[in-house]
Amino acid sequence: MHMKYPARTGKASRGAADGDGMHRGGTHAADDKQREQLRTAQRLWIQYRDANCLYYDLGEGTIARLDVGECMRSMTEARAKELENLGHQ
Repeated sequence: MHMKYPARTGKASRGAADGDGMHRGGTHAADDKQREQLRTAQRLWIQYRDANCLYYDLGEGTIARLDVGECMRSMTEARAKELENLGHQ
C-alpha cells in the first residue's frame, strides 16, 4: 500500500541553509541533527498515513478504492503544507 510521491523542493527541503546552500557558521551540527529528526518523523508519518488510509480499503464495494486514494491525497497534501511552513513559524 506504500505509495511514493514526488519530492517537493524549497525551504522545507533545505532546512536552515542559506539561499546559496551554504550553512551559517556554527549551525551545521544542529542542522544535521534537526534534518535527521525530520527524516525520522517523516518515515513514521508515512507509516501512519498508510495505516490510517488502509482502514478505508477494508470498506465494502468499489468505492473503497476511491476512498483510499482520497485519504492518501488529502493527508499528503496537508503534510506537504505543514512541511512547507516549517520555516515560517
